[in-house]
Amino acid sequence: MAIDAKWYHRGPAGVHTYIRNLLDELRLIRSDLEAVAFVRPHDPVPETTGSWRWQTLRPELSAPRVWWALPRAVRRSPVDLFFTQSLAPRSRRAPRCMTVHDVLWHDYPEHFTWRERMHFRLIDRDIRHAEIIVTDSEHSRERICATSGRTDSDVRVIPLGVSGRFRPLPAEADRSALRAELHLPGRFLLYVGRINRRKNLPNLFRALTMLPEPLDLVCAGTRDWLQDDLGRTLRDLRLESRVHFLGRVSDDTLPVICALADVFVYVPFAEGFGIPPLEAMASGTPVVASDATSLPEVVGDAGLLVPPGDPQAIAEAVGRLLTEGDLREAVRERGLARARQFTWRQAAEKTLALWEEIV
Repeated sequence: MAIDAKWYHRGPAGVHTYIRNLLDELRLIRSDLEAVAFVRPHDPVPETTGSWRWQTLRPELSAPRVWWALPRAVRRSPVDLFFTQSLAPRSRRAPRCMTVHDVLWHDYPEHFTWRERMHFRLIDRDIRHAEIIVTDSEHSRERICATSGRTDSDVRVIPLGVSGRFRPLPAEADRSALRAELHLPGRFLLYVGRINRRKNLPNLFRALTMLPEPLDLVCAGTRDWLQDDLGRTLRDLRLESRVHFLGRVSDDTLPVICALADVFVYVPFAEGFGIPPLEAMASGTPVVASDATSLPEVVGDAGLLVPPGDPQAIAEAVGRLLTEGDLREAVRERGLARARQFTWRQAAEKTLALWEEIV
């Protein structure tokens, strides 16, 4: 197996979380698998585990890296399978299994920059040519098939998982001390994810003004190229002092923040899967999420689903979780049970079974 692990150590949150957790689980369950995973030139090379090997690979630019450098790096070795994200090698020496998390640019082009849309045209091309596509949700499979002409048998759904780091705080934990240590408000709502137009933060801000009590909102995530004028929205709503941007949060700190939040709110217009609500549910925090695209598949009945374009509905759902104790506890318990259904071990086992089917 030749695997592009470019995002293993760092990168956009979704693709980094995916390849890091998936490869870690695959190494645990099949250390005898003959595989070579390629990281970026300046990243540390993980220790060899069993038959797994790691190498660095240039360049970092995704298209030439996957199309030509990856096949060239293994040209003297027999290869049974190429496994990549978003792009597929131009080589036909072995089947190409390519993970595509979504094709949201077809339905929501206004949420992406010109530069991003140019890159997505390359992904569209490779979707049509790779032997097998892996995606995260039934919604994404339906849209991939509809936009590419591929069949259901060409596109396999393997849901993502939630890391074991996300769990409720122990009963003896001093929540006040943890909030003070992390410079968090006394009570707060939480959003985790990239800061861009698709994530619908202005409507979340508007909902904040309609709550039965004036809670703060904490936003954890990096800013993307295309985003709304959030500063102006906050000034117009007079919310500058109640919304806190943390930027990217470390893997060790994020689970603590998730467990400390009163309600987790995630209302993007569109999503290919939606790991953040799963992480919040695993942390014992009740969730309000969009009723759009893939999120009903992920959240199910374990959270309150709302139309992302309706700030009043968002506020009412959050308000119910803040004021109705029985509902809050029921949603919390359903969330914990739901999160247990999504594990990286399951994702790895299904990926491995697919690889064995292909080769």
